[in-house]
Amino acid sequence: MDHLDRLIRELKHRDWEVRSRAVATIGEIDDPGTVLDLIRRAGRETWPVRDAIAHGLGRICDRRAIDALNLAIRRCPGFIPEAVRALSACNADVDARALIGHLGHAEPGVRMAAADALGGIRAGEAAEPLAALLGDDDAEVRRHAARALGMMGDRRSANPLVGALSDADPRVRRSAAHALGRVGGPLAREALEAALHDPDRHVVRTARAALAAVHAACTTPGSCSGDSRRG
Repeated sequence: MDHLDRLIRELKHRDWEVRSRAVATIGEIDDPGTVLDLIRRAGRETWPVRDAIAHGLGRICDRRAIDALNLAIRRCPGFIPEAVRALSACNADVDARALIGHLGHAEPGVRMAAADALGGIRAGEAAEPLAALLGDDDAEVRRHAARALGMMGDRRSANPLVGALSDADPRVRRSAAHALGRVGGPLAREALEAALHDPDRHVVRTARAALAAVHAACTTPGSCSGDSRRG
C-alpha cells in the first residue's frame, strides 16, 4: 500500500481526527502529478471521500495545484463537482471549455455534472451548448440543463427555456419554469402565464412563483425591456 492509498483509507476512518489529519496532509501536497494521481484514485471512492479530497485540495491554491485540478476536469470527468468546488475555494478560473466538451459525454451523469458546473460559474460561452442540451435524450440531463441556464440568468436563454415548457417530462417543465423566473423579461412572463394552465400541479406552482419573481423584478425601471440582458 503506497502513501496515497493510505491517505484514502484514513479519509474513511471512523475517527474524525484521523480524517482531519488526512485532509490537512492533502493540503500540503506540492506535486501536481501526485494531485492528479490522487484524483484518479478518488474516482473509485464514495462521495464523502471525494468531497474530503476536494476540501484538502482547496487548501493548496498554488498555480500547480490549480493547473492539476483543471487537468482533472479534462481527464477525470467523474471528479468534476469536486474539482470545481476546490477551484472555487481558491477563487481560481475553471476550464469552462473542458466542461462544455463534457456536455457531449456518453455518460448522463457527466453531462449533468458539467451542466451544473457551467451554471455555477455562470460561463456565458456555455449558453448555446446548454440550450442544445435541452434536447438530450435523458430527461434528467434536460432538467439540469434548464437549471444551469437559470443560474446563468442570461436573457438570451429565454427562447430555448420557453420551448422546454413543452417537454414531455413535468420535472423538466418545472426546471424550465423556475429558470425563466430567474431569466425574466417579457417573453418569460408570457410563457409563464401560459404555464399556469399546465396539467401538472407542481409545474403550475413553480410557474406561479416564477411569475411572481418576474413581476417583482419589473419594479426596477428598464428591467423588463425586451432588449435587456442579464448575465
